Amino acid sequence: MKKIVLLIGVIILLSSCNNQDHIITNQGVAGIQLGKAYDQDYDTSDFDITFDDQNLVKTIIISNANYITIDGFGVGTSFDEMMTKYDFLTINEDFNASKGKTPIIKLGKTIVHDKIIFLDSTEDGIVDHIILNDFDH
Repeated sequence: MKKIVLLIGVIILLSSCNNQDHIITNQGVAGIQLGKAYDQDYDTSDFDITFDDQNLVKTIIISNANYITIDGFGVGTSFDEMMTKYDFLTINEDFNASKGKTPIIKLGKTIVHDKIIFLDSTEDGIVDHIILNDFDH
């Protein structure tokens, strides 16, 4: 029953947005695609984008709750909600920024689903940022 209610909620949310640009996939969001060139203006309060040495999008960090995955996960989603929906997910307790193999700083807890990293940087069980990364390039 919970799955049906969640699915109906996602459908309502998606139809109310009526904008596919608000859907996060493992390839990108809002017309910004990993591994592709992107030179348009974007709202830095919504996204942070890094580029590789060929000026292709390497990483997208999403910080705005208006963007969600097809599963309804986004900034503000609880880890408990994600774990209830997909019991095979695991929480990585020690997500670190590193230089080479040397950890520099702990960034928080993460759940990775479909190559999408959900980051809880405040460690309160709520997604604070979503990270898309072009690991293949």
